[in-house]
Amino acid sequence: MIHPHVQTIFCDDIRHEVNGKFSCIGIYSNSLFVESFPITLPKLCVAVSVVLPLIKPVEQIKLVVRLDDEVLTEEITPEEIIESIGQAYESTPEELRHKKLFITRLMVEFSPLVLKASGDMKVRAYVDDDVLHGVSLTIDQKPQEKLAQQ
Repeated sequence: MIHPHVQTIFCDDIRHEVNGKFSCIGIYSNSLFVESFPITLPKLCVAVSVVLPLIKPVEQIKLVVRLDDEVLTEEITPEEIIESIGQAYESTPEELRHKKLFITRLMVEFSPLVLKASGDMKVRAYVDDDVLHGVSLTIDQKPQEKLAQQ
């Protein structure tokens, strides 16, 4: 059985394609280095997928993105998504529910993003009483030895 979890992709841009797909441009691994602080990034995007097995209905999903302790955005999943999870749960035979997944995707764009100092950007999904942790992005100044070599 797959456990509830959050998948996050931090990138420079998210492009919505004509066929319903999306493309992430300029994907960061676990770090984003800048020349110095403070700095204004023209854009930083986060693609978030909340993956839930259909083991129970869900009443609320809240997504929170923080930079250290500062809340950058807080979004409640629309009621129609919550209803579609309930419909999928009800229409799935009980013996198959542990094998089925529901994935809801959210795209968050910060444009511009003003950064005063280094920090960690964290994604959390609050699914009813559970907290799901996405991977974090560390934002820091480039090490001086790398600057000297350039």
